[in-house]
Parts: sequence; C-alpha cells; structure tokens
Amino acid sequence: MEIGEIRKAIGEWSKARTSSDDVLTYLKQGTCFKIEKSNYNLWKTKSPKELHVYLGVFNGQLQFVLIDSESDKDPAVNIGSIVVQDYYPGLNVQDAGLIDHATDGSIKVVDALKRVMKWTMFMESWVKDCVKSDAGVFQAFVIPFSDLSSQFEAAGSHETLVVFGLNGKNADLMLWGMPSNAGGSGVRAMASAIDDGDVGYPVEDLSTPCPPFHNSGLGLL
Repeated sequence: MEIGEIRKAIGEWSKARTSSDDVLTYLKQGTCFKIEKSNYNLWKTKSPKELHVYLGVFNGQLQFVLIDSESDKDPAVNIGSIVVQDYYPGLNVQDAGLIDHATDGSIKVVDALKRVMKWTMFMESWVKDCVKSDAGVFQAFVIPFSDLSSQFEAAGSHETLVVFGLNGKNADLMLWGMPSNAGGSGVRAMASAIDDGDVGYPVEDLSTPCPPFHNSGLGLL
C-alpha cells in the first residue's frame, strides 16, 4: 500500500469526525481489530516507546493504521513498518470465551468490562457530545509499547484483540490477549478456540486518545 493511499484514508476519517452521523456509521461497522505477534516482532526491533494507532477510511470501510513511534518520525521512509488492520464485527467480550482466561494487567478485568459496556451503551451520546467539543472525536491513539510487551513477551499471546472502552468522558482502547491456538479464521473463531487448558492473558489499558496531542509525534497526521 502506498503512503499516499494511507494518508488519504486517514484524511477521510479526519473529515468524517466532524459529523456525528458519519462517525457513528463507521464505528458501527465493527467492534474490534487485532494486533498479531508478527507485527509486534517487526516493531520491537526499533525499540519504540509507543505504538501509534490511526483511524482511516479505505473505500468506505473503517480500518486501523498501526506504526511504531520510531518509524512514525518518517513514515514515508518506514512504510514497511505500517500495518493496516480490518475492523471486525460481531465480537462480544462478555460471551466470547475471553473473560475466563483474562487476568488483571494494567487494568482489572472487571473494570475493563465496565468500560466496554459503557462504550456499548453510551457510544452514540458520547459521539454527539464529543463532536461539539474543542478536541472533537479522536483521530488517533497512543499505546505504550510496554502494553504490547506484556501481551506478547510476558504472557506469550499469539495475537491481541483491541476493543473500545469508555473511561469517564474519554474513549480508550483495551488489549485482550489471545492464545497461540486461536488462529482460526475470523474473530469469533479465534475466541472459540480458547479452551480450559489455556493460561490467563492480561488485559491492558493505558491508551491516550488524540487530540489533545501533547507532543505525541504523530507523523501520519
């Protein structure tokens, strides 16, 4: 994928975020995206402090553009470090076999579930209020790379699902680790592959929505 196509998609989301109807249309297209261990292994060679997550609209579909903070200093040169992930529909972390195998990470599992439920219940009203605010709806998220290390190094996850949550008045992203035997086709297949022999996988939640930016170094904006 060319850098111009990626920037155009991010620009499409930037335009859409000024309209609550447009934002809701895209956010309702799915419930989560994933990060694979192969992605993590690619990024960690740069020893980044953060992972940058952009929203982009590609041919009418919301997708997520991921790049480590070091590569994002010059994304055109480091296009090989850019990963574009689909936005998957149909996952409910409350009934998909994830809860029993989740453990407390940077956030307690019960608190993560509360944030997911709040997002599900109040997303529409939150978007309508947020569009009118000074910062507006998020353009990107910044995730500490240590969250990924916790998932892929310490816990040995094969991939992690990333879901939206609502923390007070702020949207955030939560990482739910998946086992190595959950590599089936589709998100539901991955969740159903979890069995009683799987160890626990930590839930992480330290993401920061942008704007406000706070010198985040988001090179693709």
